[in-house]
Amino acid sequence: YQRRVRGFLTFMSNPLSDLCFDYTEFKDELVQQRKLDDNIVYPLNRSVSTQDPQECLRMYETWNRASRDRERAILECLEKREKIYQEKEQTQTKNSLLVEKSQLSFMRSELEVERILKNRTLALFKQKCRHTNLPK
Repeated sequence: YQRRVRGFLTFMSNPLSDLCFDYTEFKDELVQQRKLDDNIVYPLNRSVSTQDPQECLRMYETWNRASRDRERAILECLEKREKIYQEKEQTQTKNSLLVEKSQLSFMRSELEVERILKNRTLALFKQKCRHTNLPK
């Protein structure tokens, strides 16, 4: 599912959308996938110190693809959970919907965390790779 290229994690496919209905496993998978963002400072510093704009660009493209995939998977899961909530809302009592409602809230908060993390990492790329033409 993931491989390491010159100390940089590359993601092959995203299993998050398969875990939409098990929040604990979903969260664990997100933590694993977010390690890319957490550990990006060292490879970026190394790239900047060697003045290698191609390496900076390669890291950006890898990170951007992984970030988009995570956000897309979270949105997909959120959509699935919202659909189920709406279906259950028609037939179940409010008390029985509390679990579904809390799961929706967790998914929404993960989406917000993902967007904050994306902005933080993007700012880091812009700072460290300022001499590289990064795609918009």
